[in-house]
Amino acid sequence: MMQYLFFVAFAMLAIVQLGFPILASKIKFRFDELGYKMESEPSYSWLNVSNFWAEARRENKTYKDPLVRKYLALRTFWWILVIICFIGFAVSG
Repeated sequence: MMQYLFFVAFAMLAIVQLGFPILASKIKFRFDELGYKMESEPSYSWLNVSNFWAEARRENKTYKDPLVRKYLALRTFWWILVIICFIGFAVSG
């Protein structure tokens, strides 16, 4: 039963990942408002091969924008939940 719950939670988190381009677009729009043009494209942000998130973190160290920090924290929280679900799924097996 517990394994099933971890699997369902992991599946929901995988579906949430499809929303990363929307979150990335909000970050890019916010940096545009701050006067910084990002080099990375947010539409590829759901792939780990994209350097969008690294650029956003790097530039937010300069701008220290609370909204961008919140968006980046949401993505970090998502990764923490994925790791917890994966470990729980593996251990409960």
